[in-house]
Amino acid sequence: MAVHGLLRLALLQEQQTIEAFTVQYLRTADLLYRQPDAPFYHIAGRLWFLIAADQAASAAPASVACLRDAVGNW
Repeated sequence: MAVHGLLRLALLQEQQTIEAFTVQYLRTADLLYRQPDAPFYHIAGRLWFLIAADQAASAAPASVACLRDAVGNW
């Protein structure tokens, strides 16, 4: 679902919202999950973030160009 959302944001050229997603790339915990003590697999989260960014870049490369610099520096 998140991949589809980021793809739609890219097609709508919502660059400010897309830039806000870069904060999620650094997330290592999710305290709002259904069970607070359940593990959060941040590596899987990063993988899905990059999959979403790849799909969005295929559809609208200019819209997600801001992610290149942000993710590349981490």
